[in-house]
Amino acid sequence: SRALDVGSGSGRDAALLCCRYGFDLVCALDRDAKALNRWTRLLDRHQVARESRVAVEATIRAEGDLTAALASLPGPWDLIHAARFLKREMLAELASLLAPGGLLLFHTFCEDPPRAQ
Repeated sequence: SRALDVGSGSGRDAALLCCRYGFDLVCALDRDAKALNRWTRLLDRHQVARESRVAVEATIRAEGDLTAALASLPGPWDLIHAARFLKREMLAELASLLAPGGLLLFHTFCEDPPRAQ
């Protein structure tokens, strides 16, 4: 099974997918190379096999960017996780990368949170 963590940051959630949930391949995608390096070091400490993980550095700004960034990896994905990734317009593209029966787990901030009086 394969999992993709979009906007993974330092990879806490992607590491959980590797270490706790046993995905055969986990891809952490983020625009910050330093954050992805932290994820790699974390997985090294937990002795996660290098062939079961991949880090992709990419900036996702428009439709098609995500598909292009993942072009070198075989798809589709059984789980796509996007946390705190405020690109709602990317939902259709994310869903198109899923395997049949796959799960898109998308949670993010509100655009205009209510203000306390």
